[in-house]
Amino acid sequence: MDYPFHLGVTEAGDGVDGRLKSAAGMGALLEDGIGDTVRVSLTEDPVNEVPVGFELVRRYNQRIDAAYRDDTPAPALDLPFDPFDRQRRVTGAVVCGPIELGDSQPLAVEADLGTAPHPDVVEPLARRLVELASGDGGRTTRRLEIASWEIRDTEDIAAMSTLRSALEATPPSPAVALREAAPGALLEANLIGAAARAAHRLAAAPTPAAEANTRREQAVAIAQELKAAGSAWLAEVTQLPEEAADAAIGRVVEMLEAARTVGLENVAVSLVPADDQGPATHLIRRLVATLDRAGHSAPLLLRDRSAVAAGKADVTETGLRLGSLLVDGLGDAVRVEGLDPEAAISLAYDALQAVRLRSTKTDFISCPSCGRTLFDLESTTARIKERTAHLSGLKVAVMGCLVNGLGEMADADFGYVGWKPGLVNLFVGRDCVEPAVPEAEAADRLVELIKREGRWQE
Repeated sequence: MDYPFHLGVTEAGDGVDGRLKSAAGMGALLEDGIGDTVRVSLTEDPVNEVPVGFELVRRYNQRIDAAYRDDTPAPALDLPFDPFDRQRRVTGAVVCGPIELGDSQPLAVEADLGTAPHPDVVEPLARRLVELASGDGGRTTRRLEIASWEIRDTEDIAAMSTLRSALEATPPSPAVALREAAPGALLEANLIGAAARAAHRLAAAPTPAAEANTRREQAVAIAQELKAAGSAWLAEVTQLPEEAADAAIGRVVEMLEAARTVGLENVAVSLVPADDQGPATHLIRRLVATLDRAGHSAPLLLRDRSAVAAGKADVTETGLRLGSLLVDGLGDAVRVEGLDPEAAISLAYDALQAVRLRSTKTDFISCPSCGRTLFDLESTTARIKERTAHLSGLKVAVMGCLVNGLGEMADADFGYVGWKPGLVNLFVGRDCVEPAVPEAEAADRLVELIKREGRWQE
């Protein structure tokens, strides 16, 4: 049957969360060529749904040309995941200071801190990072776990070594991750060992333009230095302009083979598409399939550079780039780049929550307003959020009516559902426990119900 197919994410909610859920859910299918119409459902003025929908389909409409309609079969490739049952990719464990990466751990959240700090600001920076790593003074689990800087020379390395010592003296602290400014630069300057000793993880790579034999020799030299220093290695490749996917993937494999040669097991991988060309779904799938065939189980860092390309946060794009891979079970750490650390950390955790991989705040399930809604949905949702948004791990549904609400809130822990004008039914799971509550009292009664069920946190 060749009927057109309609896509939507039901009860996505509002704001950042609604856009991330919509982009991850629909984008994961659009990336595979599935979908002919989309509908975005936000708990907002319906006119806000339209631009989000257009942004979702823009790149896929641009692909509808002669090349995209080519009937030439794609090369056979074993999928590195089961498209019908989400299972996280099996990986080895990589120790990165206080953080461990791998399939037995929650996906880690990194932040890009730019270039190495000037020595004069190391002390105040250490204090700030300890605050970020403690999760707002312990009041939230949304904490910085790995902090990454770019380094260029001995001054940068010295500053980072001082910073690492300061952080380790006042835990909790994030893992310190360094990356070289240009592939091959640290090796040429004989600085791999010093940089590795200053960090819990180092991203260093052979010179991409070198001959294959030279790249392999350089990779072995890097791996030996990292093993001696006891630092983890991020085998990271940025695809060169005009470089074929298989060539970029081959450079990653070269580094992993070099690590295997010297017995370095503490290795993670990352691959960034050429010129930041949007979602890397197919490139990363191909990478993972290649690694699996070669027996490499290195954890994978997913980098979202949409804010770098746009010059600001682009929530829909973040949902597309991270969500389409996360729902495939791929990825062991995420890093949002181009934003200040607080915003980057928040957006990374929001993306993980949107696909329900890490629950670090209340998950709100709320419907778009329609003719059946029995109260002002936007203001009511905002009011419930204000009272309950700090309840990490809890799912709260705000539904306008009983018609579709009961099915669409089926996995919520608590429900606030319109029954008749001015009256609300309160639910625990799928059970209505307080019917016909006057709307003026309903928010307070919901809070009391959550407390009575032992799910409240101050």
